Amino acid sequence: MARTSIEPIQSAAHLKNAVKYIHDRDKTDWYALTDSYKCCFSSVEIDFEYIRDMEVMDKGVNIAWHLHQDFSPDDDVTPEQALEIGKELMRRMYPNYQYVIATHIDKGHIHNHIILNSVNFVDYHKLVSNYGTLKELRRISDDICRENNLSVIQSDSKKNTRRLADNIDKAIEESPDFDSFIAYMQELGYEVKLGSKLKFKDDKMEHFISSKSISQGYSEDMIKYRIANKDKDIKVARKRTRWDDKIKVRSKTQILKHDIDSVLKIAQTYADFINQMKERGYEVKQGEHLAFKKLTGDEADEKSRFRRSEKIGLHYTEEVIKWRINHREEYEKMAQERKIEKVITVTDKIKYGGRGLSNWAAGENSKRVRSAENWIVENLVDEWLYKNNYNSGVYDKENASLNYAVFLEYYDKKKEALEKLEKETADITAEMKNIQRTIKSVEQYFILKPNAQKYVNADYQQLSDAEKSTYKSVISKYNYHVNVINEGKELYGTLSMKELWQKYNSLKSKRVEMLDNLTKEKLDFDTYETVKYNMEHEDGICHCTREEAEEHMQYFLEAEKRLQEKIQKKENRKKNIKNFLGLG
Repeated sequence: MARTSIEPIQSAAHLKNAVKYIHDRDKTDWYALTDSYKCCFSSVEIDFEYIRDMEVMDKGVNIAWHLHQDFSPDDDVTPEQALEIGKELMRRMYPNYQYVIATHIDKGHIHNHIILNSVNFVDYHKLVSNYGTLKELRRISDDICRENNLSVIQSDSKKNTRRLADNIDKAIEESPDFDSFIAYMQELGYEVKLGSKLKFKDDKMEHFISSKSISQGYSEDMIKYRIANKDKDIKVARKRTRWDDKIKVRSKTQILKHDIDSVLKIAQTYADFINQMKERGYEVKQGEHLAFKKLTGDEADEKSRFRRSEKIGLHYTEEVIKWRINHREEYEKMAQERKIEKVITVTDKIKYGGRGLSNWAAGENSKRVRSAENWIVENLVDEWLYKNNYNSGVYDKENASLNYAVFLEYYDKKKEALEKLEKETADITAEMKNIQRTIKSVEQYFILKPNAQKYVNADYQQLSDAEKSTYKSVISKYNYHVNVINEGKELYGTLSMKELWQKYNSLKSKRVEMLDNLTKEKLDFDTYETVKYNMEHEDGICHCTREEAEEHMQYFLEAEKRLQEKIQKKENRKKNIKNFLGLG
């Protein structure tokens, strides 16, 4: 039987050392058990680099891969046969990659080392290695072993998983706490890995098994819960269901979102909202940023960081929270009418590691894109056709690119209007600050004026050191405020404190109204951003780019133009006939 694995090489030094290690005369019968494909051992780094320089896209840090193929000492395999098996494996799995191969005979079992380039020499794309490709590599290796009458590893993974579940159940019953549980598992012969996932391995396993892979009931958090609640009848599934991979563990951020949404449904004022969040066990920070931290009494949680509400999303910023309280019914109506979720980004691990999950995600994304496209058709397309007096018979509402092109016209106008409103609001804020600056300078002018006039005609050289210091400070401040006052008078036509405050309060009222409108426009535009994201995203199944949409729109406009010309010709013909017959 042959065990196969592959590891990345990420630096030139690592590559050089790996090549040197496998190209050892004592391990390879004075190099008799070595070979290469489209490269040489003596120049492998240069040969690999030449192809890598032609890479289509700079993707990842791997510059080569080190493949291991171990043969069992129980198999009657010769070194020469092992070398040919390794070369056959490369021909079938990686036919377009440079590689060097060496068969080592220095240990108790014969094994192959293969170092291959990370970029192929046909289309210059990078090699992708993941769970799916490793599985395919092992399948091909097993096929070649069968063809050469060698044994093949029979998977004991299910048996090992069942045994691990039994031992975890037993350890939970016998352990008063999690540390005792780990010690018990070690006594049973398991090597334990703690980290992002709790993993176990004993001498009968090829690799570590994550406890969570048994089912959600065997995750680290669930094991701790089961230890602490042994007196309760906790039923735990011993087998992963088809939905296990789709269960989203509620993160602290998701819990915070849920709590904010719940409180906002009943809070009467912003102060009431803050108080109710505190009653739910949150420490609240207010100031430049609104932030929350859950207080649970757990020492680790007490040291955890505050979560800024704006990081959760637009709907949880301080300005939107205040708007949601003041416009509860309007917000709920908006949220109901525009309930469009973003496309799920499926990671490579999910794509290649589970067919069912990949299919589920693809179906879910298809729904979300369709939902976004339906929103475009229902809310924008008919209005656009009517506004432009286009013949609806020419327009194809099933054409995603065409619908997206219509949407983009509205999107661009919405974005432009939002940016204009943001600028106007920023300008008013700046003007308010300037009026405040003018008012402050008027106040300071009258405070500084007596001292300043005292020094205006003074002989600087005759002043004492203390008076010189005072002179510089007073004259500098006085001149600054005089300049600000002059600018203010030119801008506002008055230095009357009463009139300046009236201007300020008028702008303040206008700004409150504009901020209210701006928040509403931001929430409105957020829907457009979600629709745009879904229509363009690569995981969106029927995704399309702006360029593709504009190209389809051009086809439609040309067809519409031809139709209008045809209709006009028909009308002209009717008119000519009427005139000819004297019926005009």
